[in-house]
Amino acid sequence: MIDFTGQSPGLVAIANGAPVGAIWLVGGDIFDGDAMARRALGYADVAEVRSAWLLTSDDGPTVIRSWRAIVTERLGKFAHEEAGRFTIPDPSSDDKSKSIDVTLWKPSR
Repeated sequence: MIDFTGQSPGLVAIANGAPVGAIWLVGGDIFDGDAMARRALGYADVAEVRSAWLLTSDDGPTVIRSWRAIVTERLGKFAHEEAGRFTIPDPSSDDKSKSIDVTLWKPSR
């Protein structure tokens, strides 16, 4: 599983997934998640990326907005299809009334 939400490694663990690469890239105010995701997937095995499920989100300041381009660059063409959408409490916020929308993508057959 590859998490492009930028939220926390807990989303992969909750989904009972195994991370492709590092389970967490430490961020911060100057963190460039898009550049780090591109670099990290550059080291990942193409077959692993192709068979991985993906978590994405448009919510929050830490999302990897270029995730689709990053995956497409690595695989040559986008090889995933949407499997579902769900809303979860925002794991990066102390305000438990906040939530984020997450999309789950499965490998295309």
